Amino acid sequence: MFSNDVYKKQNGLLFAILSWIMFFYLLFMILLMIFCKRPITYPSFLENYAYFLSMLMAWLFIISFVGFPFVLCLYVGMKMSYVHSKLNINNDTIYYIQQTEALWTIFGRITEYKIYNILNVKNYKISRRWIKVYGQIEEEVVYNKNKLGKTNIGYVRIARAFDTDNNIIKYLKNINN
Repeated sequence: MFSNDVYKKQNGLLFAILSWIMFFYLLFMILLMIFCKRPITYPSFLENYAYFLSMLMAWLFIISFVGFPFVLCLYVGMKMSYVHSKLNINNDTIYYIQQTEALWTIFGRITEYKIYNILNVKNYKISRRWIKVYGQIEEEVVYNKNKLGKTNIGYVRIARAFDTDNNIIKYLKNINN
């Protein structure tokens, strides 16, 4: 099941750091505009670069003004996607049910899930955000409760946002020993 603590430390950490950086820069620029009544002056060794620094600050303000809500939406959107996903291990098979799409329409909620059955593990890579598993993997797409068929794929990327992450990593390490 999804774990908010694991998500904040692993997969969502990048989005959280970016959103905090953009928030503080945006706050700094807004406070600078409110409280600075005169033009910004630079030290004498930076006078030749005043135009460049002013343009840089303006561009960073625009980027943070647009980027902060965008990164925050990505953080929350990925989190909501993982809340409805599941990761489990049972009888030497890893099951990963990933919600890839969820939309509200006038006809109701439309969801798409991908169900991964990892049958044979050949290799794996563990990063801060992902567990990449290579081997024999069955992928089944379920669109609005209708199964669309199974395909065999070579690898799957599992998000590090679940409370069973450590069990999966221990299992993968035991297989390759």
